[in-house]
Amino acid sequence: MSKADIERLTDQLLEQDLPTPDQGDWGPSHDPHPTLGEGWHVHPNGGGAVQNTASVRATVYVGPDARVYGNAQVSLTARVFQFARVYDNARVGGDVRIYGSARVFGNAQIYGNARVYDNARVYDDAQAWGEAQVYGRAKIYGDALVYGDALVCDDEILTTGIHE
Repeated sequence: MSKADIERLTDQLLEQDLPTPDQGDWGPSHDPHPTLGEGWHVHPNGGGAVQNTASVRATVYVGPDARVYGNAQVSLTARVFQFARVYDNARVGGDVRIYGSARVFGNAQIYGNARVYDNARVYDDAQAWGEAQVYGRAKIYGDALVYGDALVCDDEILTTGIHE
């Protein structure tokens, strides 16, 4: 995936009109999550908990132990599963996979075919695009951007700059 393709995908995702919980496209249940209470619902594709303030498309898979909350937006065919969390104002879209005990939060953006897993953290204004992988106990934050075939792993920490 070229940088131009990634930028085009990002523009398309940012222009999407994601539904609010009262606009439908949320499946049959607005019932509170059995363990999280009012203000949450079970996502129809995977059974994970989604806070009513978050926007998650029906095409997204949210696994039964995963959570999406705050003002997070998850779209297209993204998968959030195992014990992963996406929250705050994070945006996730494309064929992204967030799993293990990974956390994506703040204003982070994950697009394309990127993977964030194990105990990795992507937050603040950090971005991961394309085929990038962030795993182990790696942290990407600040205004760091990883894209292309970048691998950020183990205990690596990136806080600024562009990494391909």
